[in-house]
Amino acid sequence: MSSKKNVILKGNLIPDEVQIGQGNVLQSQMVLEGQITIGNNNIFEDRVQIMATTGQSIVIGDNNHFHTGCLIYAKSIGSNNDFQPFSVVKSGSIILNNCVINPKCTVEADSKLDNVTLYNNGSLRKTSNLHGLLHAKHLDYLTQVLPKYHELQ
Repeated sequence: MSSKKNVILKGNLIPDEVQIGQGNVLQSQMVLEGQITIGNNNIFEDRVQIMATTGQSIVIGDNNHFHTGCLIYAKSIGSNNDFQPFSVVKSGSIILNNCVINPKCTVEADSKLDNVTLYNNGSLRKTSNLHGLLHAKHLDYLTQVLPKYHELQ
């Protein structure tokens, strides 16, 4: 990626207790609530909500993609994960690395997932090793294009 600067579009609710690493893209109408630590090179699309439950904190690793409308209450999220549109991760869950949560799928409370793809509202799981190069190209594209057409925070 050519720049390690964060691209944060106007219209996001980001409280002071949220720590954000470098090279992240935060699109509009995103809600972050509670103590959250975000790593590097993550993509957060429109209307993503990440909320730490009372007395908990959430640590998010690197190179994750949170698609439109995701609702995340996880305890922690590793790296190279893909949360597709309107997926839900309930509280206490741990998402390790290389997971894909497909559209409208729900990860039940206190689950632990690593290197899986979740289909059909959570009913099928299959080993996954996707993500990598495509994520880096997408991130680079967004950091170049979004500031040209959107107001930044």
